[in-house]
Amino acid sequence: MFFPSIIETTGRSSKAYDLPTKLLQERIIYLAGGIDDESANIAIMELLWLNADKPDEPINLYINSIGGNVYGGLAIKDAMYSLKCKVNTVGVGFCASMGAYLLSSGTGIRKATKNTRIMIHSVSSGIGGTIHDMAVDMKESQYLQDLLIKDMADFSKGKSTIKTIRKKTERDYYMDPTEAINLGLIDRIV
Repeated sequence: MFFPSIIETTGRSSKAYDLPTKLLQERIIYLAGGIDDESANIAIMELLWLNADKPDEPINLYINSIGGNVYGGLAIKDAMYSLKCKVNTVGVGFCASMGAYLLSSGTGIRKATKNTRIMIHSVSSGIGGTIHDMAVDMKESQYLQDLLIKDMADFSKGKSTIKTIRKKTERDYYMDPTEAINLGLIDRIV
């Protein structure tokens, strides 16, 4: 992926930075595209670095994601919850599936731009193989579904119940930021 360079001139010298490095200096992490092991590991390293650098200053995690790997997303969420500093989440564009989960899991202020679309749904699984393997995979998928629903109800700060979130996630459920506020999945619109 190509990233533009930012050139900073101070006095007689100039330094060139790639855009992600410059954003990181401003305590901004940009999580875009599908969440997989690589993007999760990079986000976690960036969170840990920023927390070690200045643990009393918040981090802003911008999310524009179609979702992806549940385990990678849970790892990012667990990393956010292990930090001393707050992590503000900002939804831009489309926050779907694990992207919506991470948006709602912020430990600071959870925001979305006014045109952000947010979508939650049940866990997708790649169940296949023998009938015995499918039974094991189904049990794991149900465990993950129950965990994510409970977490999202907890993230809602009392605005949504497990029953409400379970009902909303039976099928793809699209919403605008106002509805996400009403469900308690975000705090405000930017």
